[in-house]
Amino acid sequence: MEDKTFELLEKIYLELRQFKQETNERFDGIDSKFDGIDSKFDGIDSRFDGIDSRLDRVEGRIVKIENDHGQKLNALLDGYKQNSEAITQINHKLDRLTDRVENQEIKLQVLKSVK
Repeated sequence: MEDKTFELLEKIYLELRQFKQETNERFDGIDSKFDGIDSKFDGIDSRFDGIDSRLDRVEGRIVKIENDHGQKLNALLDGYKQNSEAITQINHKLDRLTDRVENQEIKLQVLKSVK
């Protein structure tokens, strides 16, 4: 009976060793897959760092363009305002000259009617 028990224990031991070895091999495979995934994530991280850097440069350029165009737009609006004011002044002068011409025409008609 002891021989059978020993053989059974030995068989169980061998099966457990084989199971442990297979499990370790599977975990080694899983570990290697995780290492591959980690390296891929490292690559993705470095690509995102590059994208972040490029995005920062683009944002800087956009801010510069907005500032430049803002200044140019302000200059254009100032010029428009000055032109508008000049046109208003010219219209006032033209109105006054028109009134004077009309007055002169009235005076001429009066003078012609007196003769």
